[in-house]
Amino acid sequence: MTKPGRRIRAIAARSAGDTGRHMEIVWSGIVIALLVVAIAWILGLPVDKSALLTVVACILVPCVVFPVHFVKNWRHPDDSDEWLAETPRLLPAEQGTAMRVSIRSKVGAPYLQAHQCRITAPDGVTREASNSQPGNGSRFYFVYPNDFNTPAVLTSGRHEIAWFVSASDRGPREVLRHLEVVKLP
Repeated sequence: MTKPGRRIRAIAARSAGDTGRHMEIVWSGIVIALLVVAIAWILGLPVDKSALLTVVACILVPCVVFPVHFVKNWRHPDDSDEWLAETPRLLPAEQGTAMRVSIRSKVGAPYLQAHQCRITAPDGVTREASNSQPGNGSRFYFVYPNDFNTPAVLTSGRHEIAWFVSASDRGPREVLRHLEVVKLP
């Protein structure tokens, strides 16, 4: 469907975002580091060694959390803490059938600069649609192939759908990826 390097980069970027959003785990690591300092102090170890252990613990926590998120996103790319893919709907179109794809926010109506959808059809061709009108919203959708940049006809088979959002000037980040099997009559 997509190139392996591209998929790994997307999963790594999403995992980094998940790690950053799960700061409670990092804070837990800092608390553990402070406990290490306290235990070192109680045992009479020099403070500089306990401070070094604190720094090492603070560095190790994200280094452990990131691979956990990476494996989770690798095994379940359709699972997101923030977004939910809705069931696509088949619609009548001028040339056959169209498919309405949509996502819904699990955390309210975030302010977004833009949102984007990439669909890789069964023939391996990736098509893209985007909306760059800033605003709040909890649900976004596109109609495939009508809203997409390259003319196409919806065909039966597995379609890989990737969703991207831009919440700031940093550019789009992938928030969800899922497969949909289309069966046309």
